[in-house]
Amino acid sequence: MTYHELIALYKTGKLDDTQKRKVEEDIERQDAISEYLFDQEELSAFSDLRKDTKEEEFLEERDGESERFTRMIQSAIRKTFIKTGVIVGTVVLLIVCFIIFALPQIVDIFYYDPSEIAGTTEHGETNRISLDLSVYSELFLPGTFRDRVDVIGNGNGKYDITILQSSSMTGVFHNVAGTINKGKMILYDADLLGKPSDNVFCPAEDAVDTWYTGSRGAAGYKNEAFERLGELNDGDYYKAYFTLNQVMGYEDFVKWIQENEVNPEWCVLCQKNPWYDKEIDQAEYFSDKHIGFLYSSSAWSMSYDTDKYPLLTWFSVIETTREEEDWVISEDNMKQHMTSMLRYMADEEDFCKMAGMEYTDSDFNAFADNIEKYGLNLYGFTMIAQKDEILNISELDEIDYVYTEPYR
Repeated sequence: MTYHELIALYKTGKLDDTQKRKVEEDIERQDAISEYLFDQEELSAFSDLRKDTKEEEFLEERDGESERFTRMIQSAIRKTFIKTGVIVGTVVLLIVCFIIFALPQIVDIFYYDPSEIAGTTEHGETNRISLDLSVYSELFLPGTFRDRVDVIGNGNGKYDITILQSSSMTGVFHNVAGTINKGKMILYDADLLGKPSDNVFCPAEDAVDTWYTGSRGAAGYKNEAFERLGELNDGDYYKAYFTLNQVMGYEDFVKWIQENEVNPEWCVLCQKNPWYDKEIDQAEYFSDKHIGFLYSSSAWSMSYDTDKYPLLTWFSVIETTREEEDWVISEDNMKQHMTSMLRYMADEEDFCKMAGMEYTDSDFNAFADNIEKYGLNLYGFTMIAQKDEILNISELDEIDYVYTEPYR
């Protein structure tokens, strides 16, 4: 019979003792074999398990090294980015600071700087445009003397300015604001620095040679000019331009105004013709522009190079005159004042260009040379006065022409 049939009989108890014992031995033997095989299989499985564990540990270690390397690379990249960012940020910040703070100041160097300090004394500082305008307005602008200018710098050659009126005959002060942008000046009252027309003075043909020489000036012919004085309003102030019937030297002029109680505000000068010949029909003096000096006006103390330009400002002339017993400005002092102003303007090329000056440095120096050689020669003067005073002065024999305009 088969072993399966034998096992079936063993289970039902139908085998004899000999067969039953044999089957039990076989079963015991089979259990021993199975147990042995199981033990071998467990060892093999454990060995495989250890092998897998080592591989996993290797993989984990390899992955850990990769992760650490990745973290190291990321950290290096992050540090590089941070360092680059700091450097770039610093450079950008420096560039921005340079553009905001340094560049505007550098640009200022290349253009006229009205805030430049022209001089310093115990009384304070004087900015450049105040000194420039003081000289310019005294030379060219009768009745519009200005020697105080406030300046606010905005960088890049740009400035806000306010031209202040220091004194007024009427009690009304006319301050004018404006801007200077890269050497170009714009005033919000363009008429403030406007020079008088060329024919406000009307000298005789044989007295002063001018391009407008003739008997007709800004107020018309001479008889018309005097007739118009009757049309002036009582109580109003006018700027009056008086033309003398002959050229006077400075000392003769001072003597004449003292005798006639005339108080001129500004005097106009002409130059002596160095090639003048009495035998030739020509004027002994000539004038192509109205240039003159103050004779009566208030002024502010100003600081400047007194060694290079003695008595440059009107205030310095006033201070010097106070030391004189008779309070009369000497011809020497006035000549020095006038020549210093002309020499100064010759040196201030930037301001002259900005102000639209028609005179060149050689013109200014030539005028100064003429004064030093031939003295101060006057052919007219201006006053700020009311109708009655203007009428009285116009009746003097030495007055040849008069033109008036409203004063503000």
